[in-house]
Amino acid sequence: MQTSQVQWVWSLGVSDEMHPRIQAQMQKHVDQTEGLLGRKVSRINIDSWDDIDAKNAFINGFDRWSKKVIRKTTPATCPPL
Repeated sequence: MQTSQVQWVWSLGVSDEMHPRIQAQMQKHVDQTEGLLGRKVSRINIDSWDDIDAKNAFINGFDRWSKKVIRKTTPATCPPL
C-alpha cells in the first residue's frame, strides 16, 4: 500500500495488528480495473472475505469514518427559521 492508503486505513481507527489482516483480505478479494491514472478499485467483495475479524474491523471503521465525513442534518444543526 502507498503511504496515503495506509494513512487512510489508520484514519478508520483500525489497530496496528488488524491493519495487515485487512490489507491481506483486500489484496486477496478486491477487483481492480485499469483507469487513466492507474489501477482503481471496482469492487471490494467484502462478502467473500474469510477473515471475519478483519471484515468487521473494516466495516466498523468505515462506518465511523463516514459519520465524521458526512454531516447529518438534525434539528440542532439547522438554522432557525
